[in-house]
Amino acid sequence: MKIIEEKIQIIAKEIMEANASPWTITKIVKELSEMNTTSEKKLREKSQKLLEELDPQAAIIYNKFNQMKVYTSNEKILPFNRGHIIKSLLKETNLPRNIAEKITLEVENQIKDAKIETLNTTLIRELVNSKLISYNYEEVRNNYARLGEAAHDIRKKLEEKPYFGEGVREYNTALVLPKKARKLHCEGTIHIEDTMGYSSRVFSHTHIFEKFEDEDETISQNIKKIIEKQKLVFTPISIYGATHTLSEFCDNPNQSKKIGKKLIKYLEILPKETKISIELFTPEILKTKSNKTNALLIGEQLIEKKESIISIDSTYELKLLKKLNKQLTILNCSEKEYYPQSENIYSTTPTINSFINLNLEKIAQENNFEEFIKEIKEISEEVKKIENQRNEILSKKQFLNKFSIEKNKTGIGITNLHTLTKYFQEMKPSECVKKINKEINTIFSDEIILDLTKIAQNKFKEINLQNVENEENSIMSESKTEHDFLKTAKTIKEVEEMIKEKIKIIQFGE
Repeated sequence: MKIIEEKIQIIAKEIMEANASPWTITKIVKELSEMNTTSEKKLREKSQKLLEELDPQAAIIYNKFNQMKVYTSNEKILPFNRGHIIKSLLKETNLPRNIAEKITLEVENQIKDAKIETLNTTLIRELVNSKLISYNYEEVRNNYARLGEAAHDIRKKLEEKPYFGEGVREYNTALVLPKKARKLHCEGTIHIEDTMGYSSRVFSHTHIFEKFEDEDETISQNIKKIIEKQKLVFTPISIYGATHTLSEFCDNPNQSKKIGKKLIKYLEILPKETKISIELFTPEILKTKSNKTNALLIGEQLIEKKESIISIDSTYELKLLKKLNKQLTILNCSEKEYYPQSENIYSTTPTINSFINLNLEKIAQENNFEEFIKEIKEISEEVKKIENQRNEILSKKQFLNKFSIEKNKTGIGITNLHTLTKYFQEMKPSECVKKINKEINTIFSDEIILDLTKIAQNKFKEINLQNVENEENSIMSESKTEHDFLKTAKTIKEVEEMIKEKIKIIQFGE
C-alpha cells in the first residue's frame, strides 16, 4: 500500500496547489484510496473527473499541472518542478535565493499561460535566461546559458555524413521523432534504441563474407569492409558465411585448419564482441561451391572464440556437435535462414534498421486483458510511424546505400510473456501466454520479434518497480526465467526437442 499512498499524496498536493478546499481534497483522497490500484494514470484520471464535479475552477488549474511535463536530457518525462530551476540557479550562478525564486515563479506562470506543447530542459533554460536579461543580469545569464550547436548546423552535418556531436541526441528526440513516439519513449512505454544515431546509422548488421582472389585477399578485404561499415552501425557488426567462402581455397584438412587459424588472427583487429557464424549448412545467399567438410574444419578452429555461433538448419547436423564438447550458442535456422547479430539478436535480413522495445509489463499493470491488447495495437501504429520515418530518412543518406534500407526488418523487443500472466489471472498461464503470443505476432507480422536489449531491460525494470508493491513480482524475476526464443540445453536430445519447438537460440553445454 505504501506506493499507492505516495502517489495519492503527490496528487493531493497538486490538488491543494490548484486552490481546492480541504474538504474537496479529503473527499478525493478517500475515493482514490478505495480504488486499490497502482496505476498513476487511472488515479489521475479519477482525480480529474472528481475535481471537475466538485470544483470546476480548481480542475482547470489541476489539468494545467498535469500537462506540465518536462522532457529531460536523459530521455525521461518528469512532472514540472520549479524547485529544480531554483536549485540549478543557486548551483550555477551567484543569484540570491529570493531573486532565483522570483524568476522561477514568473517562468512557471509563463509556461502555464503559454500552454507549451513540448516542454524540455533546454526551453526552460531559455525562458529563465530571458528573465535574467529583463532584470539586467546579463553576466548571470552568460554563466547560466547552455552552449551548443544550432539545430540548423546539426541538420546540415547529418545530411553529409554520420555525426554524433553533443546536441545530436536532443535534436533527434525533440525535432525528428514523431511526437507520440517521443512521449512513449520518454515515459518508458517503449524504448527506441540508439536515439543518438536515429538520423544517420542502422541498428545492427551482419557482413556476408565475399570471395576475392585468394585466401589472404579474401580475409583482409572482408575485414577492411567491416571496419569501414562499423561507423555506420550502432552495434558491433557480425560475420556470416566466412567458413564456406574460405573453404573454396582448401585442398586438404591441414590447409583448412591453417586458414581457420589465420582468420582468428585477423579477427583480433575487430571489436571483441564481434559475432562470427559457423554454418553447418551451405548458406543460400553465398551461392558458392563451398566444401562443407572443409568449412567445418575451418569452423572447428573458431569454436574457441566465445563469440562464435553455430547455425544449423536440421537436427541431422547435431551429430557434428557431439565431438566438439564445448559450450556453444546455437542459432536455429530450420524454419528460416537467420543472420546472427549483436547480443541475442538475429534477423531474416542482414540489417536491422531500427530496434524498438515494448514495456509489456507496464502496459499490463494499467489495463485488463482487452485494454492491454488494444493499447499494444495503438502502440504498433506509432512503431510503424517510427519505422517508416527512419527508413525514409536513412534511405536518403548516400553513405548508407550499401545497406538496402527499404528491404530490412525492424526489431521488436518484448519481455518474457510468462511474466505477464500474474496480471491476467482470469486465464490459465499457458492459455494467457498463447493468446498474447498470437496477438503480438499478428500485430507485428512485418517485424521480427526478439528479446529486450540489456539497456531496455534496465530501463523498464526501474520504471516497473515504481508501479508494484512487491519487488518479487516485478520484472526483476524475469532474469530467472528462460524466454520462448532463448533456452539452455545440456544434451543433444534436449537441443533436438528445442529445435522442434522452434526455439531460436539455444545455449548448449554444461
